[in-house]
Amino acid sequence: CARDVVAARSVLEGAVRTEELRFDHVSALRIPVIRTGLDDDALSLLAEQMDGRRVAALVGIVRELVTNADKHSGGSRIELDVTETSQGLVVAVRDDGVGFDPADRPAGRGLDRSVLAPAEQAHWQVSIVSRPASGCSATVSGPLQSTQSEDATADDPQVSIGSVKRVMSITWWAMFTIATVVMDLAFADLPTTVHVGTLLIAVTGVLVWFDSRHDGRLSLPVAWVVVAAIPAVYWLRLAPLAGDPIRAEQ
Repeated sequence: CARDVVAARSVLEGAVRTEELRFDHVSALRIPVIRTGLDDDALSLLAEQMDGRRVAALVGIVRELVTNADKHSGGSRIELDVTETSQGLVVAVRDDGVGFDPADRPAGRGLDRSVLAPAEQAHWQVSIVSRPASGCSATVSGPLQSTQSEDATADDPQVSIGSVKRVMSITWWAMFTIATVVMDLAFADLPTTVHVGTLLIAVTGVLVWFDSRHDGRLSLPVAWVVVAAIPAVYWLRLAPLAGDPIRAEQ
């Protein structure tokens, strides 16, 4: 669908696109957000030293923290403070709301999934301190420049497909292939090229699964194979049915 195409395009372009480190668009619907510390012009200069994917992750994490405070804190204000230290960048999101007991936070859900998981993937450290009736303070921190191991990951000529939900994508591909095979069997008089298109769908799906099965990453050559296979499948399956003169003997 269109959403998957946009997500895949974002993944392919993520390694070369420069992300903007700005929080002027981070706002809440119910509670005013008070900005302190570095402004967005200063942050834009710092962003030039940072990997684009880490910048995008930081902006998304801060937006999620502000949104969460707006929805659940019941407070009167949200403070967003951004500072640069000798250790790197520190972003603090505080509210004066009802707070919560961190021990009661469900594992693998809520903030774990929307904040802690993406922070770990982008090498940001997150600290969340809260008590009932005492508000909440969340701090996101990390160095501006990646470590050597992180640089190696950023320069790796492979494309992460985690953001397009690898398991769901491969499951959809498998279901589509099965449905296509069933339809082909139901209409045995279809041109040979149509069956070749079905075979191409299945082979591409297996190739994607095999290439990404270890770490959820898709090598760049296979990514281009997938991109090329899409129009090829359409041509093989639809052109003969539309009266294309190029048909194989059945």
